[in-house]
Amino acid sequence: MYRKLTDADVDLLKEEITKDPVHSKDPTFNAGIFVDPDGQSIVFEDNEGPVMFVNMRREIRLTIQFRESVSKERLRECFKKYIPIFAAASKKAGFSAFTYTTENKALAWFLRSFGFRKEETQRKVL
Repeated sequence: MYRKLTDADVDLLKEEITKDPVHSKDPTFNAGIFVDPDGQSIVFEDNEGPVMFVNMRREIRLTIQFRESVSKERLRECFKKYIPIFAAASKKAGFSAFTYTTENKALAWFLRSFGFRKEETQRKVL
């Protein structure tokens, strides 16, 4: 069965994060992720108690095809103009993040100035 995460679960969650060999070394991975109001957190449990904690968020997956004939300067200006507008509208609509993947290191570096960070992503189409 599963249920919503409660305040009573947070101490156990913190303890489990400190025991995890990967998550305990990542300062951005903490119990706050699970109590974030932009997400919904649940606890999966069986007859013996909690098994795992899961946080779900509403995110926008970006897929982009650039025109080959458009200069890099035009692309940069387009991003500068529209990412802040699109981000504000998306946040107002209840979304919490944009995700994308790219092989283009220059693009990834440029998008860092807008708050994008490199993450390994796995994806399931619903």
